[in-house]
Amino acid sequence: MLKISQFILLFLVAVSMMTTTTSLAKDMGDGIDIPFQKFVLKNGLALIVHTDHKAPIVAVNVWYHVGSKNEKPGRTGFAHLFEHLMFNGSENFNDDYFQAMERVGATDLNGTTSEDRTNYFQNVPTSALDVALWMESDRMGHLVGAIDQAKLDEQRGVVQNEKRQYENQPYGVVEELMTKATYPAGHPYSWTVIGSMEDLNAASLNDVREWFKKYYGAANAVVTIAGDIDAKTAKEQVEKYFGDIPSGPPVGKFDEWIAKRTGTIRQEVQDRVAQARIYEEWNVTPWGAEDTDYLNLFSDILGSGKNSRLYKRLVYRDQIATKVNAYVYGREIAGQFFIEVTAKPGQDLAQVEKAMDEELNDLLQNGPTEKELERVKTQYIAGFVRGIERIGGFGGKSDILAKNQVFAGDPGFYKTTLKRIQTATTNDLWDAAKRWLSDGMYALKVLPFPEYTTIESNADRSKLPEPGTPPAAEFPELQRTTLDNGMKIILAERHSVPIVSFDLLFDAGFASDQFSKPGIAKLAMNMLDEGTQKKSALQISEELAMLGANLHTGSNLDMSSVSLSALKSKLDESLDIYADVILNPSFPEKDFERLQKQQLAAIQQEKMTPIQMALRVFPALLYGKDHAYGNPLTGSGNEESVRSLARNDLIKFQRTWLRPNNATLVIVGDVKMKEVKPRLEKLFKSWKKGQVPQKNINKVQQKTKSIVYLMDKPGAIQSIILAGHVAPPKSDPDDIAIETMNNILGGTFTSRINMNLREDKHWAYGAFSFLMGAKGQQPFIAYAPVQTDKTKESIIEIKKEIKDFIGTKPATEKELIKIQKNRILRLPGGWETINAVGNSIEDIVHYGLPDDYYEKYPGKIKSLQVQDIRKAAKKVLHPDKLVWVVVGDRNKIEAGIREMGFDEIKLIDGDGNLVKL
Repeated sequence: MLKISQFILLFLVAVSMMTTTTSLAKDMGDGIDIPFQKFVLKNGLALIVHTDHKAPIVAVNVWYHVGSKNEKPGRTGFAHLFEHLMFNGSENFNDDYFQAMERVGATDLNGTTSEDRTNYFQNVPTSALDVALWMESDRMGHLVGAIDQAKLDEQRGVVQNEKRQYENQPYGVVEELMTKATYPAGHPYSWTVIGSMEDLNAASLNDVREWFKKYYGAANAVVTIAGDIDAKTAKEQVEKYFGDIPSGPPVGKFDEWIAKRTGTIRQEVQDRVAQARIYEEWNVTPWGAEDTDYLNLFSDILGSGKNSRLYKRLVYRDQIATKVNAYVYGREIAGQFFIEVTAKPGQDLAQVEKAMDEELNDLLQNGPTEKELERVKTQYIAGFVRGIERIGGFGGKSDILAKNQVFAGDPGFYKTTLKRIQTATTNDLWDAAKRWLSDGMYALKVLPFPEYTTIESNADRSKLPEPGTPPAAEFPELQRTTLDNGMKIILAERHSVPIVSFDLLFDAGFASDQFSKPGIAKLAMNMLDEGTQKKSALQISEELAMLGANLHTGSNLDMSSVSLSALKSKLDESLDIYADVILNPSFPEKDFERLQKQQLAAIQQEKMTPIQMALRVFPALLYGKDHAYGNPLTGSGNEESVRSLARNDLIKFQRTWLRPNNATLVIVGDVKMKEVKPRLEKLFKSWKKGQVPQKNINKVQQKTKSIVYLMDKPGAIQSIILAGHVAPPKSDPDDIAIETMNNILGGTFTSRINMNLREDKHWAYGAFSFLMGAKGQQPFIAYAPVQTDKTKESIIEIKKEIKDFIGTKPATEKELIKIQKNRILRLPGGWETINAVGNSIEDIVHYGLPDDYYEKYPGKIKSLQVQDIRKAAKKVLHPDKLVWVVVGDRNKIEAGIREMGFDEIKLIDGDGNLVKL
């Protein structure tokens, strides 16, 4: 029992900690600002401009205030279908949108549809801004004449395959059920964004043209430009390209329709999954509402991270679940609060639900603690800070400004949200939760229209604008040193945000499993942060959260890593935890047993998920089971090996592979070598060198013939096709030519394989080929998830594309030039963030590349000749020696495959074992 003096001391320490974290959350939030200028053109188009000169790139983000909620019953899926059509050419550029943008080095290029908005975005070199604005304005103002029946049919097929691909995944039935059950019929949120197959089939050419005329006018859109540009220039350019586009008609809208329920609704469904899962949902306030922000924090306390109530109870203590999550989905006219828990295999859901409800009720009855509140505040603001390092993409600055303008009418409304987060009290969260979560559970579970005018435009729409001189790509200087214990250090300074990233790389990875048992590298690295000699996993997680730091451990094929992202102001404290995790892991027995069960559950889940089913067996078929690369590509191992692992095996792995002489620490961020090296010497001075085994990554021979391995998944509505063989390692002298060759064949959206199976045949949502980087021979893999009734035909087309590439239809000069431009022009924006720079340095370490690799990279790309690509193709591609793995409904696809005359067709199970036919 504590003495009074001891109790007072502990209390004062706790108060001191709370004061510190409150200050951290407040200080972080007070400094956040995304300066902008807003303009409204005469046609009603809203323009927002943010200037950021840290990289020579510009983000162009166009939001249309239309989503699936603007549809009508019987005509669902239109918003998303139209998003696809917007990429298929306009009246003055009647070609694929990606064709033009890839040539100018666009990155973060995509479009998405939600219930409330449709957005299109890309990052381009500053010199290519005219191209992006011309393309975006052409499809906003000049699209109808380019939409024909053929394009509609093509994209209808692509969208339907996207729907099949989603529904073919475990838990793929949930979204449709929950959407229909949680809102009344006719509510704008009572159907899914992707819509129904029937409605998509019913969409006519006239329907989609009228959709465009109604919703894609200038007055219903927001253009956000962020990056290396000033507001005056941006406004002039936008007026030039967008000023002659009509406003469009007035658009009606709902202000709010929460559809709050009373009582409890329960629903049950069966699906092909390895683990039972329960969802609970309440209809709550919409995006931007005060209560929504409070519920967001409340959900994080309940079910986000290891220190959440649900994780500590269900996963850590009771060990009746392997995954928990709670979150708020805030939409324009209503929001939803979700709890999602995945039970461990074989666990009774009634017990899981009982524990879930007990934790929720305890939080509703007693409210959150001050410490919990400060933790989630810090995590929220730290996440926001990390997001705004980027100008584009999801969560980047252009995205934030556009979202707040569309939904709040004010690009700066995000500050209101941040202020609420900073000043929220435990009572604010408690009261909001009691208002909205005490009843109504589901378990599975419009202002006069201004007179707008247009202006005369001098934009030449007879051709695309010529991009200006592209900016030079600049990769930061690499500084190297070595600690006294042999650990190598590589530092790249980046001072744009007060964050420092550390990634300690060990030459281990899944390939090291050959010295022990399959799955040990994954489990051992996952266990590394589950406790040290002085701290439990929850204490580590709590302290990191209070510091606004992130720590992750993991492995890939060749490397194991321990990474840290820390705020500069909390660097010393964060590094103390980082070093403790690396040097003093305790591998607690109870946590070992829990993570072992989770890995076994993950293996079972992999065996039910089509693509992972194939990735589990593919390596052994390519390399052989005795090769270091012969284990499942997921790294999870197999059930027998993981079940046989003991805690001592993990300790042995750590002592064998986690040695300073086997490690390279990559540091990127707001720090100098003279600051960080002394700290590292002090933290790691006791870490001793050791003998490290050499992994068997010897060269293997190509197969002598093509073999098909068929994996049965009864009832599957898609077939997953993988075809591959071994290829030269990433360090091969011809690697850049090989990579370019693959980009033409199957590595980009406009590559041959994807244009064939998706855009021409529309049998797949996407079909590609890739080289999975490795120290040894890397696997070359062609991949296509296709509709079941086109399995045989898709195999024929994939093989034909590969064979033609080294035969009658080799790479062309036009294809090479397009890839060269894309890969060179996208480089300046490719290193915008700390993580992006760190990933490139990690590649240098991983594959043993020279430090000047990225400095010379543009020149090597530019110097490639078409003969180099054809030579690389013949060096790498062997269409008659491909190993094929097909996952699908055997009863529907086997006969067709057997008609193709393959040398051998074998039926295998989830572990790659032969099954008697």
